Amino acid sequence: MSQSLVKNLIHLVYSTKHRKPWIPEDVRDGLFAFQAGIFKQWESPALIIGGVEDHVHALFSLSKNHALKKLVEEVKKGSSKWMKRNDGTGNKDFQWQAGYAGFSVSLSNVEEVRKYIENRQNNIAQCRSRTSCACCSNATALNSMNDMCGISRMPPFVSPFQGYRVESIPYPGRRSAADAASLCPGLICFGPFGAEDCSGD
Repeated sequence: MSQSLVKNLIHLVYSTKHRKPWIPEDVRDGLFAFQAGIFKQWESPALIIGGVEDHVHALFSLSKNHALKKLVEEVKKGSSKWMKRNDGTGNKDFQWQAGYAGFSVSLSNVEEVRKYIENRQNNIAQCRSRTSCACCSNATALNSMNDMCGISRMPPFVSPFQGYRVESIPYPGRRSAADAASLCPGLICFGPFGAEDCSGD
């Protein structure tokens, strides 16, 4: 081919440091608009950005010219500075969590993900980034996440967007439970003494 054609749709989820409720409702629209500008600057236009007081969801088209890791770094860095200024919250302590979750989204699932992000306030009681990753991904993405984080789907598991908890089981040769928790915050890990919360940093 004489040119490169790429369509990489990504559902990105990232949270505030230690899940602090640092994104008040009155600054969210401004924050999301500012982040949309960063996505655009990096040739990765956002289809929709939303979230609540402690985490953000973004659905965007990743540029063929930039790595996801670099884009996430720039979005976090720029928006963290914005939040620390008076046009944000003026919160000098504001920080994003180091990790993030990024899932590819097929064209057939775009509307479902868009609606999920639009209805984030309604979904929050049922599904939070601190308690579930499953609801933020489609079935294909969840399998990839399992491979990446060392996560096992525990029964009962229903379809995506149902708010079911995904449970993390550390096992040799893969990422540790702490690494999995940083990628997929709030998971329940099974250690030698049974279930425990791995959501700490």
